[in-house]
Amino acid sequence: MSREANAIYRLGRTLFIVAAMVIGLLLLVLIPTTARSYEMQQSIPQGWQDILRETFDAGIGAGWIVSDTSTTDGGEYTWGTTTFTYTSPITAVWAVGGGADGSSLNAAMHTYPNNVDSWLIYGPLDLSQVFRADLTFDWWLDSAPGDWFGWCMTTDLSNLAEDCDGARISGRIGTWISGTLSLDAYARSSTPVYFAFHFTSNDDGKAGKGAFVDNVVVRGDYGYPVFLPLIRRDATPTPAAYMDDFSGPTTWSVVEHTGDDGPPGTDWFRVHNESGYLKVWVNDRWEHVIASPSQESPSPPFEINAKVYFYQRSWSSGYAFVFGSQDKNFKGSYYRINVVYISEGAMKFQVKRCHGSGGPERILQDYTDVPLYMLNGKDWNTWRIVRDGDRILVYVNNYLISAVTDNAISGKGYFGVMLSTWEFKPIEVWLDYYNIVPRH
Repeated sequence: MSREANAIYRLGRTLFIVAAMVIGLLLLVLIPTTARSYEMQQSIPQGWQDILRETFDAGIGAGWIVSDTSTTDGGEYTWGTTTFTYTSPITAVWAVGGGADGSSLNAAMHTYPNNVDSWLIYGPLDLSQVFRADLTFDWWLDSAPGDWFGWCMTTDLSNLAEDCDGARISGRIGTWISGTLSLDAYARSSTPVYFAFHFTSNDDGKAGKGAFVDNVVVRGDYGYPVFLPLIRRDATPTPAAYMDDFSGPTTWSVVEHTGDDGPPGTDWFRVHNESGYLKVWVNDRWEHVIASPSQESPSPPFEINAKVYFYQRSWSSGYAFVFGSQDKNFKGSYYRINVVYISEGAMKFQVKRCHGSGGPERILQDYTDVPLYMLNGKDWNTWRIVRDGDRILVYVNNYLISAVTDNAISGKGYFGVMLSTWEFKPIEVWLDYYNIVPRH
């Protein structure tokens, strides 16, 4: 081949390679970002994900540590699974259900002995990739004075006694309660994290059934990855919030009441703003009203925050938070968090999906007593109701009292409060504020 021909050949190869590279780059630009990143998105967790979900149906599984650090009872009692009366028909773990004597105790005495120091520990948890995290669990307690149930987080297993010294409860609760613990302080950290449940008893000879735990869930928020190139022509709209401190004229009114069952006219109920409060009053027996600003909530996830005082109350009367109705008069489906007064400040609550026109309804959590240290019907109480995905979380005074799942309706829609009387009248509820804010 001549020198000139060889030069032309080399130039042609170079041009071919350059052309191939240009075509490849053009294809990368033209292929949609979602198509190129699909495989990557599938491998990266997004949003809120379960890190741990334990029901103990198959026993105490991998990752759990049980121990009894007592120096006086020989280390004979540890946490173990049980299905006796206080947990039947479910399986839960009992603070003294395992160990050398736990099986015989489980079958016979059903009470705990003196000098127990029983630990149930899980870990390590990897929270390095999450932005937020929380621990929820169900617990039941019957203990004598001076005997304690507690829970805690730690990064040092040698320091458990000190870390678990603060969150302790003693006494007879006598019902299943939902507990919660924020793990946000440990998010985005590579340090291994552990959580623990702890039960202790003294040597005074007094005992009860002990502590039980079930349905342990750790969830983490992994956020949502963004893959470049990302082009936005318009700013992303911020979901609208509803916030009312009732300092001015009210937009709230009664949008639904018992109708034919109620007395003639509307002089038996009243809604108005006074002294910075929304006041809702009902003066007839066996009636209910729903008051609402006739405004729709933002789309889930969101939180309802309200501060409530049951100013004029009577036995078996109550108030409720209602939300999610597509009809402003609440004739269709909606969620209702109902709180009923018993006596001396004691209250119980229920979570229900209702239907105002008599359609299908579902009790998501049946009436449950709330301990007075969590909720006192004679005082102001602060409520927080979270609608996130298919979950409804109910907090009162920063205690998580319910975590239920339901996806039959979205939860977006009209919202308000309900008042319900039984055989006594009148009743009156005051609201200091009522806010619905998007949850990010």
